[in-house]
Amino acid sequence: MIINTRSHERVKVEGIVYYSDAFLEDAPQKDHEKHEGQAVDISPGGICICTQHEFERGSKMQFYIKEHYKGTFTGIVRWCVKSSYDNFHVGLKVPFSLKKILIVENEAIQGMAASDVLAKNGYDVLPVPFTGEEAIALINLSPPDLAIIDIALGDEIDGIQVARHLLEKRNVPIIYLTAHTENETIDKAKKTGPFGFIFKPYEDKDLLKMVADALNA
Repeated sequence: MIINTRSHERVKVEGIVYYSDAFLEDAPQKDHEKHEGQAVDISPGGICICTQHEFERGSKMQFYIKEHYKGTFTGIVRWCVKSSYDNFHVGLKVPFSLKKILIVENEAIQGMAASDVLAKNGYDVLPVPFTGEEAIALINLSPPDLAIIDIALGDEIDGIQVARHLLEKRNVPIIYLTAHTENETIDKAKKTGPFGFIFKPYEDKDLLKMVADALNA
């Protein structure tokens, strides 16, 4: 895959293959047709694809991107123009985000579940580290634009220490995940100036709302 950055908002992409189910607003799911294509341009608000299939303006397309944005997304066809021979360029409105998000969670299942939720909603999620040591190593390699950190990581380096290390390198929003409600733990975490706390167990919509609010603050 080759990525050439054209600006802070758009990237030219070659080699991303997507698999899509295209369907009209009133078409039943069983009638979906599967197609293949290649993503040629991605921006925070949408994607342009090259395909051999023509789609009607206003129709919906559900597709899976294998690389870079990895995940399943639903877009609305804004335009479809014939480019050459039997190829069409299709412009889709899709809510992408170019912000990198770090999730630090010592519970693998919970960490991967949160990662999947964010990825499916257009966020670029870094690999999930399960320990404080792994998190610090990843931060040094690729500092995120936002971090979601479990306070209790179960090793010598806790989530608060990870947050402090990150903030020394980059001033980014911190969201703490915690099952603790003790004043002492919360007060200690508050000293790092987090954007907010999400108390376990939580719903996906609560996670998505706080991430969106933090990135737009």
